[in-house]
Amino acid sequence: YEVKGTADANATVEIRNVGGTVIGTGTADGTGAFTVTVPAGEAGANETLTAVAKNASGTESTPTTFQTPADPNTPVATPIVETVTGSTTKGYEVKGTAEVGTTIEVRDAAGTVLGTATTGTDGKYTVTLAPGKATANQTLSVVAKNASGTESQPATATTPADVTAPTVDNITGNSGSGYEITGTADPNTTIEVRDPAGAVIGTGTSDANGDFTVTLPTGTTNPGDTLTVIGKDNAGNESQPTEVLVPADATVTAPTVTGVTGNSVAGYQVTGTADPNATIEIRDADGNVIATGTADGTGSFAVNLPAGTANANETLTALAKDPAGNTSTPTTFQTPADEVVAPPSVDKVTGNTTQGYQVTGTAELGTTIEVRATDGTVLGTAITGPTGQYTVTLASGKATAKQTVNVVAKNDTGLESQPTTAMTPADVTTPTIGDITGDSTTGYEITGTADPNTTIEVRNPDGTIIGTTTTDDQGNFTVDLPSGAANPGDTLTVVGKDGDGNESQPTEVTVPEDATVAAPTVTTVTGTTATGYQVTGTAEPNVTIEIHNEAGLVIATGTTDGAGAFTITLPTGTATANEALTAIAKDAAGKESNPTAFKTPADPDAPVATPTVDKITGSTTKGYQVVGAAEVGTTVEVRDADGTVLGMATTGTDGKYTVTLEPGKASANETITVVAKNATGKESQPATATTPADLATPTIDSITGNSSKGYEITGTAEPKTTIDVRDADGTIIAATTANETGQYTVTLPAGVVTPGETITIISKDSAGNESQPATAVIPADVVLAAPTITKVEGNKANGYTVTGTADPNVTVQFYNSSEKLLASGNTTTGGTFSVHIAAGLATEKETLTALTTDTQGNVSPKITFMTPADITGEPEIKIAAPTVSSVLGTSKAGYLIKGTAEPNRIIQISNRLLRSVIAVGATDAEGNFAIQLTAGQATAQQSLLATATDGAGHYSTATTFMTPADPTNPGGGNGNTGGNNGNTGGNTGNNGATGGNNGNGSNTGSNPNGGSGLGTTGSGLGSLGNGLGTNGSGYNPKLSTISYGTGNHGKTGYLPSTGEKESSAVTTSLFGAFVAFLASMGIIKRKRKN
Repeated sequence: YEVKGTADANATVEIRNVGGTVIGTGTADGTGAFTVTVPAGEAGANETLTAVAKNASGTESTPTTFQTPADPNTPVATPIVETVTGSTTKGYEVKGTAEVGTTIEVRDAAGTVLGTATTGTDGKYTVTLAPGKATANQTLSVVAKNASGTESQPATATTPADVTAPTVDNITGNSGSGYEITGTADPNTTIEVRDPAGAVIGTGTSDANGDFTVTLPTGTTNPGDTLTVIGKDNAGNESQPTEVLVPADATVTAPTVTGVTGNSVAGYQVTGTADPNATIEIRDADGNVIATGTADGTGSFAVNLPAGTANANETLTALAKDPAGNTSTPTTFQTPADEVVAPPSVDKVTGNTTQGYQVTGTAELGTTIEVRATDGTVLGTAITGPTGQYTVTLASGKATAKQTVNVVAKNDTGLESQPTTAMTPADVTTPTIGDITGDSTTGYEITGTADPNTTIEVRNPDGTIIGTTTTDDQGNFTVDLPSGAANPGDTLTVVGKDGDGNESQPTEVTVPEDATVAAPTVTTVTGTTATGYQVTGTAEPNVTIEIHNEAGLVIATGTTDGAGAFTITLPTGTATANEALTAIAKDAAGKESNPTAFKTPADPDAPVATPTVDKITGSTTKGYQVVGAAEVGTTVEVRDADGTVLGMATTGTDGKYTVTLEPGKASANETITVVAKNATGKESQPATATTPADLATPTIDSITGNSSKGYEITGTAEPKTTIDVRDADGTIIAATTANETGQYTVTLPAGVVTPGETITIISKDSAGNESQPATAVIPADVVLAAPTITKVEGNKANGYTVTGTADPNVTVQFYNSSEKLLASGNTTTGGTFSVHIAAGLATEKETLTALTTDTQGNVSPKITFMTPADITGEPEIKIAAPTVSSVLGTSKAGYLIKGTAEPNRIIQISNRLLRSVIAVGATDAEGNFAIQLTAGQATAQQSLLATATDGAGHYSTATTFMTPADPTNPGGGNGNTGGNNGNTGGNTGNNGATGGNNGNGSNTGSNPNGGSGLGTTGSGLGSLGNGLGTNGSGYNPKLSTISYGTGNHGKTGYLPSTGEKESSAVTTSLFGAFVAFLASMGIIKRKRKN
């Protein structure tokens, strides 16, 4: 045999038999062609051989298999038919094997050749039968012919049955979510869906019943594409294609989000409109569905986002889906910023460890105040009253002295303020009683120690204060109780109070019983050291009199006669001149009297001892008392610097004296001398002393409160003096101590005084010197009349407008049955009000309450009223909620609020917490609005509401928004200069620079805004009056903003200044004028019928 072929150029080609024996070799020429001769006998006909190429290094190629041809005139083997595939329309392919080099003919039953092919060197063949040559299930014969024309025996085969073309029942879906094709075909066949280019874009398999479903992912096809659906059996035979048209996307309207309310703590509610009955999905930025809802028959929807599913200021999307699964384009919106609840102020913390504490202060109206330990444990709560004041009581054991606590305000949505830190006061040291002396006739004196410079109050068993004083710098005190203030056997309490009114624990002291034996009276003591002494006096009849020295030894005794007189001789040597002795009376049962002190006289011609001055009390107007001790029986004279005698007294048998100086005899801070003279006229050396400075009369700065809550008196006095408040009878009804700067606050509990009562306030120093009294009259209670409701209009969809009358210039507040504040507004100077309760806060036929409060905290009685029933069948007029697009400004400069709403709507800006309108504006014909809040109308990070109304009683839901935080560094750089002499904006950062002073300042300026300075304005129509006397109103049609001034005329130019804080009372009264103005411009054209 001669074997020809190609290989690598110059390669050696070896021909091997099936045993691997080389039976012929040759070399490829420079072009790679080779011819190798296999000698006779080395191979037979139809033998399988291999050809291998080797390079110069001996590396072999993979073998190529081939077969020697059949010998001429030898029988040709019958071909083998492996597969017959295809269909009637596409034709068929007959594949199999036969002798190498033979021609394969496929013939029909009549012998007609339908197609031919030649086997390759591997003996394989493929015969293609063109469409129309054969039909399904047709019997064919396959014959092999060699080069000499010898034919093999025919092999029989049958064309396959045609695969049934699929039936497409439906195609659903859209370009956003993909498509689903359903139909029927032959059971258990593969279904292929192909795009117009023939690419397979989806596959599936029919079930045993022939049903199939093929899913086409998003992006594999587009609306309007013609797709083909083909069935394929296991042999790969394809059906006729079935065409299907991809449907156009159904038009699902993107939802409109009209409002987002709530916060990150309580969750959010998203409201808006979409196609009726559409499913609404709310998705996060990652596309996760976080909440769903359904639009009602009118297209309105409200979807609740549970707490934790979204955060403040988070960007979300809303999509609408119809029942067929068609999805709208997404609508992007943002959750509102969490409202900033202002931290509460803490005015004072009073109390002590054992009695508990009270934390008082002010916070936002209607907030709940929690006092917490540093670990977050709630120690006590309270709700702020109508004026924002609160008092939280911490029960005994909840807190300790000098404990740090946090005070937090929480609004009705659960948002909390930043904590305000406060500290419980140190416990005031309980006073220690040194002694109580005296009796029921002369009164009592209580001495002891406590904290320095604290007020000491002595109270009777009923708790009434019967004596006060202030401890000195060492903490010593003496309280004098006048005769009749207490009785023997009474248990008194002594309490220390610091400057904030915090009380110590009480110390009890029992008033001693009066002695049953009356103390003796010593009338004379005569004699000398050399002769002894004679003591005379009186006591109860027939009692024993004992004379004791300072050591307590009895040095002499005697007995009173039937009249009570006694004379006792002290033998020589038992006593000396000027010796302090005591006399005691004892009855027959041995009961003793209190001791009576006295002194022996000085010996004749002996020097007179200089008297001591213990204290000087009094004032210029009341005169003075000089108290001290000198020799017994001497006369004590008080003299001025010129030697003039101002007053005199004689020492008693105890050597004590009290000299009274009548008013006018001496003045404050005057130096005086005190001299003692004996019976012979001999004088002592003078003792020098100074009268005390007069205490300044306290000032009374304010008396606030009322008879039901009690009163608080504030004022000033000399620092660290005791402040006594006394009623008309002179009884001390309250006391405190002025602080280091002289300021004091005294609280009078309810019931202590009544309106119209005159009180006096006196300051006392530690020596007991009193100031001149300051008098004041307890103010009459302010009686606020309960408001009168004259009309309630509206419905649950639009809210309610409540009009009526009350006292002028008071705040009217409206509450539901849960005491939640719904709305508030101020009355005019004429006492009228009109307040709107926003939609969603009240419903039809609901009982509400109204009250009024003034700036002093007085509250009127409550009245109840009911909202009207909704009118059945009344067409619902929906006002879309406004969108706030930007809020620029600062708390000092005010804020510019911009946004959009329906054209020609009135826009109200309200304080969210007080529910009171603070500013009004209007949208222009394109629906844009810009409203200026003046400084003071809102604070940084304050939550406000924007509401749209048509002026005919229909209101939108409220849109919550927040003012920005004030800059921590107000110093921004200079802004660019506006054109046409516009002032440079932003010289002071966000303080509302003056770039907008010139109405044309921004026409050519490239950046009129420096910091947050406003560089663009519209023209002003300041001459337009609003019918409010001399109050003008500036109206800016370009910005659709109305601002109300309080000057004589509305100013031209941008947003005239009011010159004062705008109250909701002004807003309420101006709102009607504003509506009238809009009506005159044709903005409001109809009014809802009642």
